[in-house]
Amino acid sequence: MLGKQYYFTIIGIVLALITVLVGFHHVVVAEEVMVFSDSGPEAVETEFANCRYGAVPLSSDQFAKIGELGAGWILNFGVNSSVPVTSNNAQYVPIIRIREERPNGQYNGVWYLNFDTGLTGVAAEAYVKSRVAALPAGMLWLVGNEIERLYQDNITPATYADAYHDIYHWIKEVDPSAQVAISGLVEVTPLRLVYLDMIWEAYLDQFGMSMPVDVWNMHLYPIPEVQADGVTPGAASIPEGVDLMQTTAVPKQASDGNSALCSQSNVYCYAEHDDMAVFAEQVTMMRQWMKEKGQQQKPLIISEFSILWLYVDSTGDGQPDYLRDEYGLLFTPQRVASFMQQAFDYLENTKDPNLGYALDDNRLVQQWMWYALHAPWRDLDDDGVRDYGNWEAAPSGNSSDLYWPINPPGDMTLQRTLIGDTFRNHVSAIAPTQNLVIDRVDSLAYARPVTVPTTITATLQVLFRNVGNTAVSTPFAVSFYDQNDALIGSVDMTDLVGGCGVYPYTVSLDWPIDINDMNSQVIPFTVRVDSGGVISEVSEADNVAEGFVIINANNLFLPTVHK
Repeated sequence: MLGKQYYFTIIGIVLALITVLVGFHHVVVAEEVMVFSDSGPEAVETEFANCRYGAVPLSSDQFAKIGELGAGWILNFGVNSSVPVTSNNAQYVPIIRIREERPNGQYNGVWYLNFDTGLTGVAAEAYVKSRVAALPAGMLWLVGNEIERLYQDNITPATYADAYHDIYHWIKEVDPSAQVAISGLVEVTPLRLVYLDMIWEAYLDQFGMSMPVDVWNMHLYPIPEVQADGVTPGAASIPEGVDLMQTTAVPKQASDGNSALCSQSNVYCYAEHDDMAVFAEQVTMMRQWMKEKGQQQKPLIISEFSILWLYVDSTGDGQPDYLRDEYGLLFTPQRVASFMQQAFDYLENTKDPNLGYALDDNRLVQQWMWYALHAPWRDLDDDGVRDYGNWEAAPSGNSSDLYWPINPPGDMTLQRTLIGDTFRNHVSAIAPTQNLVIDRVDSLAYARPVTVPTTITATLQVLFRNVGNTAVSTPFAVSFYDQNDALIGSVDMTDLVGGCGVYPYTVSLDWPIDINDMNSQVIPFTVRVDSGGVISEVSEADNVAEGFVIINANNLFLPTVHK
């Protein structure tokens, strides 16, 4: 959630947390309280890139650690000019950061590219297109990060709809094969879904069509939206542009340290940050919202989750004492590692035909991203040295670090923590899988010629995905057959085929048809992906589908969908 600006700013969430944490002490952790891996800092064997599992590197030196974790996708809250290099070729996902102008504290409907550019209009268009052109085709692009939150990419719903429309089309103009995802909101709550509804309706009102989202995206952090009074903005804040007086959605309140409130549905306790019932509830709410909008058969990713609360020593005695939940318990490495394991098991195995993505065996979530490898501590006195050991410099999510420097700030060599070991051990125990599955077969309908020649050329097209957990890099053939099972033709697929069902791939073939030889106006054909059987797959049954060419149908387009 609070990635991107890797650490809390004092005027940002830390301030909000201090405001909300009335009755709790503040504390800090130093390096001696971390639990380290037994493996030491030496080189570790690279694991295959499992596209289900991602991890957030927050500095360039952290890219080298991705391969040993087995993480299959990464992001760094911006757009690199080239793909970051990892030893296992993990998929890089860029984020185009945006924000709305807010002169005198009032939003004015003008959006700009956030952080290092500040560009608007034609300049913003040129920047986005240049970045898309510089990176490989077919990538997944995220538009914004926590757009509903002040101090992140804060933007009101109608303005986001406008920004998304422009950026989506700029990306597609340069790379039609690119996939575009909406920004992840910091969490999924009834109030956040009001904000998402407002975006959906604003896009429909402005452009007369549903919002074209290739991949849906969310963050998952149970954080109070308002303080215990039910009105004052809390750590997650009230979504920008949402008026509490104009909605029946009840915001999530802070507990004010009272464990008796944790059972209430309108309260988010610190203790619930690793509560798997709350975790599952947010995923289900997002999937239910997607279904209601006709978006069920789209991939859903979680581009950020972990434990954000601190695990620090505030007294200098070497013993962590902050943050404690409502029951007096710390977010220890053991507690965070247990949460990670439970969350991974849930995400990997939870399927629901009523809500899930059918192509991916009805799995609810296709990819997930842990925040973070290591969030650097701040330099409070601007002396060029990060203040490790000073609790006020501690970044959000330090309790979830997968790595920790051996002796910061002197020796910043990264060594895996207990949590990093848990990540690696979990992922390394999973076997790599590949599974090509046909998403859709398209064929065109043609008017029957009234004069010679009596041959028409039909364009056959198949769209397929790989729902395995790792990419297919071996070339394979896609073959089309007529109704007598005679080969029409084959196309060699040499591109890397990314996994987890997120990336679609299209193959087309022209088929000359002599209609004098046809006894029917409906001409069937069959397509087989990996017709040579060179890819070892989970299932071969979903590699074959049928389509039809229609003659004398007024040039209508005929899609045939196969799941």
